[in-house]
Formats: sequence, C-alpha cells, structure tokens
Amino acid sequence: MSSPSLQGQIAIVTGASSGIGKAIALALAAEGAHVALAARNVAALEEVAARIRALGREALVAPTDVTSREQVERAVAATLERWGRVDILVANAGVYVRSSIPELTVEHMERSMAVNFYGGLHAALAVMPAMLTRGQGHIVFLTSMDARKGLPLDAPYVAAKAALSGVGGVMR
Repeated sequence: MSSPSLQGQIAIVTGASSGIGKAIALALAAEGAHVALAARNVAALEEVAARIRALGREALVAPTDVTSREQVERAVAATLERWGRVDILVANAGVYVRSSIPELTVEHMERSMAVNFYGGLHAALAVMPAMLTRGQGHIVFLTSMDARKGLPLDAPYVAAKAALSGVGGVMR
C-alpha cells in the first residue's frame, strides 16, 4: 500500500541511472510518486523508467549532465511541463574524485565541485522558484559523512560535499 504522503507526488532524482539514485527513484515510485529521472546514461534511465511504470507510476526520462546548468534547467522545465509542479528534488548525482594533498590538482577540485556541489546547486536553484510560488516542496541533498571529517585521500570529494552540506544548512 502506498504512503498517503507520497501518493501522486512529483519527484526529480538526479543520478537516477544507477546506485543510490536508482534505488531512491524506485523507492519513491513504490510509495506512490511519479518520478523524473535525470542522468547521462539514457539506456539505464529507460530501464529504471520501465521498472517505475511496471509499478503503476509515471516516469519521465530526462537526459541530464548535472554539470550543465542549462541541462538541469531543461530537466526541471520538462518535469513542470509534464506534471505542473515538483514536490521533491533528490539531488543525488555524484562522482568520487580522490586525491591526496601532495597530488591534488585544480582539475581534481573542479571536477568534484562541478558534479558534487554545482550539480546539486543547479538542481535546487532550478526547482526553488516553483516551490516558493506554491509554498511547499522538499529539497534533499545527498552528501557524505566525509563532509564532516575529511579523509586523507579524499580532498576533492570532501570539499565539494562539505560545500553542498553548508548550502543545504543555509537553505534549511
């Protein structure tokens, strides 16, 4: 039986083609939500969409590279066009960029920030106007315990997740 709180809700999940994002998208659908699936791997998104539809829910495949603000905005616009609102954003897309401090490069940091920080920020800023207009909605950032206590080989990942956690705290 579906949870009344998610029945008919509209969710966007970034990084929905695999891993945690895929599991979240399927769990939301199992609880009654319709789900817009955003990630780069279209074939994998289609497979997740088929599973969501088999649960009796609607799915929208939105090919998206979260490092592109324009692509994220298009995915949100497509969701709003299809369903008229976004109730839940799960900003999950991420990449594990590792480097010790002696080997750290600006490119490591830029890649990690592009996906792990700006990817979530792009999505949040894209859904926020519609949520504020309606006076409701939920934004979920998937970060990491690494954001609280850095590990020696994880400087790029820790920095990006800490930044996203900080922005999330301010938004809350």
